[in-house]
Amino acid sequence: PYRISGEGANKEHFHAVGIEDAFEGTGVEGYTGSESLDYETLLEIDPDALLLRYHGRGMSRSEFEETVVAYLEDHDLGSELTAVQEGRVFRGGPIYAGPLHNLFMIDRYATGLYPDRFEDERLFDRQRLADIINGDA
Repeated sequence: PYRISGEGANKEHFHAVGIEDAFEGTGVEGYTGSESLDYETLLEIDPDALLLRYHGRGMSRSEFEETVVAYLEDHDLGSELTAVQEGRVFRGGPIYAGPLHNLFMIDRYATGLYPDRFEDERLFDRQRLADIINGDA
């Protein structure tokens, strides 16, 4: 797994939303390039949400749900995960991120993980951001 504890711009959006690293203190090593995690270990930890990065190419939300999430829902062990049962499987976003990207990731995770607190709410004004970027502010 890619660990979200620690520092760095690529983890800022997780920290801003208050997402904790479910693997912290479990002895599960972090991502270094080619490791994998079996379902049995994942079930032992049983995180309340899964943030999955799909390497190789970007995926739309619908493509992610129709492939990755559907696979987990149909998998004998994957379907037992709390995150899968409660519909809390999300695209993890890219490893490299900066301040603009972080705005969108904070919005995605806050509204996805805490829908009762951020129901139908945008956390920043997208038009205002576009105006600033285009020099129209």
